[in-house]
Amino acid sequence: HPDCGEATEGLEQALRSSHDSAGLVELLERRAQDEPDPAARAHLDLERAALLEESIGDEPAALALLTQLADVAPEAEPAVAALAAVRIERLLERRGEWPALRARLERALEDGDETDRLTLRERLAGVCRDRLGDREGAIAHLEAIGAAAPDRGDVWCGLASLYEELDRRDDLLRTIEAELATHPAADRALVLHARAARLCAERASASSGPDAD
Repeated sequence: HPDCGEATEGLEQALRSSHDSAGLVELLERRAQDEPDPAARAHLDLERAALLEESIGDEPAALALLTQLADVAPEAEPAVAALAAVRIERLLERRGEWPALRARLERALEDGDETDRLTLRERLAGVCRDRLGDREGAIAHLEAIGAAAPDRGDVWCGLASLYEELDRRDDLLRTIEAELATHPAADRALVLHARAARLCAERASASSGPDAD
């Protein structure tokens, strides 16, 4: 009915003017329930999620709504789904929900193009290494990046640090050689050559020692 629409519009303007976030959230929820267009409903829910997160501080409710949008909205409104996914990742990171963030990023790997996957793997490597203490998980993602982009010296350097922590000398030497193949600056190349030479000397010494076959 036209009068109902005008009343709702007037109420919405009043709520916005008075910065009544709680009342606006309730109104947006009612509007979304009555909205037949999925795309319009997705935009209403996205605004409601933003209010829940930023104005009301109900992060669990915002996260639940955003998750629903990210999982359902792609068919109706891909742009809303993409924004919801970004907000989810930001919320999970802020809340320190690292296993959930890791799971979310790993699911995103299945849908992204090659560039997106490399970026996602880089983020996953950081989460695994720095937040979850999962060095093997970090290695798996960094090795995948190195295979797809062998000119990434920073990736081989990161892998070398992990392999050194794990005392995996053969893998350490391999990653040092891979970084050298990227033609690093002269001073960096000098350091890498010295490390590689030391590892080779240690390997030769071990193989020629009294316990060698």
